[in-house]
Amino acid sequence: MALALLFGCVPGEEPSTDVSDPAVESERDDDARRAADTDADPDPSDASETDLEEAIRHARRRAGAAASAVLRRNELPGRRHAPIDFEIGELATEAAFEGPADQEEALRSAREFLQQLSNRVLATDIVKDDARRRLERALEPVLTGEVSLESGWRYGAPRSEASGELRVSVRHGVGLPGELVLRRAEGGMLIDDFEFEPQAVGEPRAPRRFEPGPGAAPGGF
Repeated sequence: MALALLFGCVPGEEPSTDVSDPAVESERDDDARRAADTDADPDPSDASETDLEEAIRHARRRAGAAASAVLRRNELPGRRHAPIDFEIGELATEAAFEGPADQEEALRSAREFLQQLSNRVLATDIVKDDARRRLERALEPVLTGEVSLESGWRYGAPRSEASGELRVSVRHGVGLPGELVLRRAEGGMLIDDFEFEPQAVGEPRAPRRFEPGPGAAPGGF
């Protein structure tokens, strides 16, 4: 009996672990199942939040790329006119001068007329015959050099009238408005009239008075 005990406990040899404890085995099985469940089935709410954040980042990237493309082209899709001028309304951009339609041709004629007028020349080739003498009298201070049109011109968007004429609002310098009247003729879009006061060039202008519109004051409508 003593010999059996002696051989069963040899020094330096680990005790055998072949005999399993049912409580320990059960705990190990529970840990393995929890680990498998965690790996196989992630939290649905976490996945949903991740997908939403990725969708938001993707939408922001697309919006930024589209905005950059618009800025590089220096234009807005579907727009041919610049912002509003406080004197003459909507302004025509350079793109509005291009094209075969009457409005584009009217803008080109208006620009040619005013460029030559600034050089003290009446552009008779784009002026209607029956309007030539009238324009010469009205613009005499400019044509004789009494009034100098040194400042540049701004051009408004052409407006079609029921009478068939086209009107192009213009502004000389910082605040002197005018309006060109053009009509379709055999030679193209010709100047029929120029509503402008040359004598007002260089005259000091009264400051604009601010008048708040409806709703600007409490209780307004």
